Amino acid sequence: MCCFGNFVVSLQKSRAAGHTSRRTAGVSIMVKISEKALTAVFWTVCFVALFLYMYLRHGYVFPFIEQNRMFMWDGGHILRRIAECGGAAAVARDFLLQFFVAPWSGALIAALLLAKTEVAAQWTLERVAPGNGALLLWLAPVATQMFLMVDYDYRYEGIVAWLAAWGLFWLFVRAGGGTAVRVAAAAAAAVALYWLAGPAAIAFAVTLFVYEAARGGRQWTWYLLPVAAALLMAAAAYGYGWYGTLRRALTPEAYWNPMTPASPWVWAAWVAMPLAVAFVRPFAMLRCGGRVWRRVAVVAAQAACVAVVVAGAARGERYYMQEDTRRFERLDYLMRHGAWDEVIALCSAEGTDNTLHCFMLNTALLERDELAARAFTFRQRGLEGLSIDWSDNNPFLFPLLSDMYYAVGNVSIAQETAFKKNSEALAVNGSCNPRMLLRLVQTFIAAGGRSGYATAEKYISMLERTLFYRREASSYRRFLWDDGAVEADARLCAERANIANISVTYAAEGDASLLAGLRPNALVGRTVEHLLVGRLLNRDLEGFRAAADGCRAAGVMPAAECFGEALLIYGAMTGSDTEGYGIPEATRRRFLAFQSFAAENYSRSDLAAIMRRTYGGTYMYYYMFAGEEPAGKR
Repeated sequence: MCCFGNFVVSLQKSRAAGHTSRRTAGVSIMVKISEKALTAVFWTVCFVALFLYMYLRHGYVFPFIEQNRMFMWDGGHILRRIAECGGAAAVARDFLLQFFVAPWSGALIAALLLAKTEVAAQWTLERVAPGNGALLLWLAPVATQMFLMVDYDYRYEGIVAWLAAWGLFWLFVRAGGGTAVRVAAAAAAAVALYWLAGPAAIAFAVTLFVYEAARGGRQWTWYLLPVAAALLMAAAAYGYGWYGTLRRALTPEAYWNPMTPASPWVWAAWVAMPLAVAFVRPFAMLRCGGRVWRRVAVVAAQAACVAVVVAGAARGERYYMQEDTRRFERLDYLMRHGAWDEVIALCSAEGTDNTLHCFMLNTALLERDELAARAFTFRQRGLEGLSIDWSDNNPFLFPLLSDMYYAVGNVSIAQETAFKKNSEALAVNGSCNPRMLLRLVQTFIAAGGRSGYATAEKYISMLERTLFYRREASSYRRFLWDDGAVEADARLCAERANIANISVTYAAEGDASLLAGLRPNALVGRTVEHLLVGRLLNRDLEGFRAAADGCRAAGVMPAAECFGEALLIYGAMTGSDTEGYGIPEATRRRFLAFQSFAAENYSRSDLAAIMRRTYGGTYMYYYMFAGEEPAGKR
């Protein structure tokens, strides 16, 4: 009976222990689920925050970056690129960048890449030191690269290669095997990764070495062999001329525009790999023991590091944070899509203190045939705002110049500047600029002839192998070898007809009377307005008067109030006759009132401010006070 009682007691105890273990297991499962849910929420919140920041703050930089690359859906072309050292990462980059055509899609992809960087860091560090609590340490790679993503000179294969390096490192952390096998596999992987993605292989090999050294053991020095293999691969790549300089072959500067000094933050993104692996174990050890102060110290240390990195990166890339830079990117996007009314509205609302913004506004006014009517209703920046200097071959200027001269009807300069931008894109990025290829198609068709049509067909064929430009490029095929089709198209016909007028304006630079040879067409008014407004911005009234006489003789002189005001000023200064120019009586009366008020108040220090209230939108005011206007909107 006693034995039976003992059996019952032991059975009850085993059942109670079973219930306890099941409850403990259930609690453990619930804790793991809650931790995963919290991590997923954290990732989601970070992704949404990154997307909103990228879209609302830097949305228009992504279409600007997209123009530096052109992904062609051509198997032969893709295979040739992959066959080059680092070519696989470059092909992946070009594939992604083709979707940067819209601000929202570019911001979405950039945020996804950064979020994936965060996830890759978390997964890897969790394998290196489980339960490390390095929640904010995951953000270090994101913080180092976030502002690089809006830098025109950063090459996006950098973040693609970085992710590949982290992924390969994660595999080796998970993999088992003896030291000899792991070292041999790591060396082979470093060589393969270098061929596919470039110097990211060195970061992978160094990070793996740091990981093995932190683990201890007697054979950790063998992991210097993968580092040596990656370095030898870099030397070979340099020897074959893949990277131009040994520095680029060895460092993350390979993922930067070779024509400009690399940002130090392109280095920080790679240094973050081995440093994160080195610090994650001490963080895990600090959290041991369950003491609250240790957990708080770990989080505080990480938060301080991330805050310093974010502040430093933002300061290092402050040029891309500036309001005028972001406005330039937006205006460039609008011009590219022919949204001229939006360009005018934006510049009218926010002013033209920047010469480039002024140049873009003048281009939009030309496209709307309103340049002469509105040229002095906003703050002009002198002749630079209309004929910006491009002798220094600044690549940012060439698309703007091409748009300006195509608007004027100057096919040759529009074509030359498009060529220059496309050549720069090929030299620096190894890729064509699709916006400029479309301009070359337009200008070569407008020029016509056997060579013009043949060259246009070549560029159309290239653009037809892209995803987002094929339809527009194909629409120009109907003009090839068909002069009748060109003549039936209003814009192309006008561009072709105006070629002769542009030749006349060039010849008339030394003798304005030759402008009498101009012939009416749909674009000659823009050509004349560009010429005459340029004279006015330069305050060359004698040249303006001579050019105006030539245009009047040709019957192409536009009727604009600013032209009448300029003639009246010239007449008052030289005593020449202004009759016969068709100047309205109201303009004459206003000019006399301007003269009278200026004479009576000439000694006042605030004369410019006073007269701006009444005459701020006139050429009279510009001629008298150009260069004395305060900054800001008029």
